[in-house]
Amino acid sequence: MDNLIGSKIRLAREEKNLSREQIGRKLGVSQQQIARYENGENRISADKLAVLSIGLQKPIDYFYQD
Repeated sequence: MDNLIGSKIRLAREEKNLSREQIGRKLGVSQQQIARYENGENRISADKLAVLSIGLQKPIDYFYQD
C-alpha cells in the first residue's frame, strides 16, 4: 500500500510541476523524506496526506485507487 500511495504522490506532484523541495516545505519535511514517501520506503501519516491532498488538489481516495 505504501508503494501505491507513494507512486500516486509522485504522479500528482509531477502533474502540478512541483519539486520535492516545494512539497516538503508545505509538509514541513525534507525533500529526501518526500523521496522516501514516493518510493514507499516510509509511510506518510494521515495528517500529512490530508495536507498533501489539499495542496495537490486531489481527494484523499485518489491516493488509494489502483
